[in-house]
Parts: sequence; structure tokens; C-alpha cells
Amino acid sequence: MNEKIGEVFSITKDNEPIPGCTTSKAVNDTLTYFSLARNTDISAEIYPYYKMIYVLKGQLEVYGNNGYTKVVEEKESFITFTDIPMGIRTKDDVIYTEILIRQTISN
Repeated sequence: MNEKIGEVFSITKDNEPIPGCTTSKAVNDTLTYFSLARNTDISAEIYPYYKMIYVLKGQLEVYGNNGYTKVVEEKESFITFTDIPMGIRTKDDVIYTEILIRQTISN
């Protein structure tokens, strides 16, 4: 790993998209950042928890298998649905963070 300790870092500068690739880096068990090159995607998957997506650079489209789509612009956030297939695709390079919002069950 090339972790920077005691230095200011930039997710957008340090993780420029690689042509034809989708890359990700888990910071911990709830925070991950992603870098998607133009015309790439992350297939729709079902999650039992919400995910908050915050676009740092570019724009992306969140989509569902039921025809749902939502464009999320730079500096905007979006919270995904649970228990329905949700995916992400892009026409241009994009960098974003994803925070898992786990549901807790209280008695």
C-alpha cells in the first residue's frame, strides 16, 4: 500500500481514472472510493443496506433493473435503495465515494 501518513492527500488527484477500468479503494468497512473511466459501469447488485454516493469529480448515473435512472452530478450525493438491484455507469470519467449505511435492528 502507498498510504500517506501525516500528509494532505487528494482522492481525486491520487486516483485518476484508468482508461477502460473501474478501480476502488476501501478506507475502512464503511467507506470506499471509486474511480470509473468513461463508458464503464458497476453492474446492478442487491444490497440489504443503503449506500450514500458522493460525486467528487464528473457525473454518474445510478440505475436499477426496473428502468430507474438518476444522474448524480459533481458535488451532489445520492442514497441508494435497499433490496433492489442498483448499478452505476458513466459516460465520462468519474471519481466518487461510497459510504455504507447499515440498518440496525433494535429490540
